[in-house]
Amino acid sequence: MLYPDAMSLYLDAQCMKVTMALVKRFEDLRAGQAARRLVKETYAVTRREAFAQCNIAEGFESGTNGDFSRFLTYARASAAEVQSSS
Repeated sequence: MLYPDAMSLYLDAQCMKVTMALVKRFEDLRAGQAARRLVKETYAVTRREAFAQCNIAEGFESGTNGDFSRFLTYARASAAEVQSSS
């Protein structure tokens, strides 16, 4: 943030002191709450993407066409979950 003068910098610092005095935990800040939701959503998407990759690998290593086809179906379902949550 650019401050046009020293008074603006001083006032901004005073506002931060007031905010810090009123807020006891960072989780109470809206920014902290939004960050927590973002982390949860990102983790969920990343986990589903990993399931898709694992299913492809497991199906390939199974050695049979039937198992490979079944695991590809699982991977496609995981990919659809990722797509629907985006």
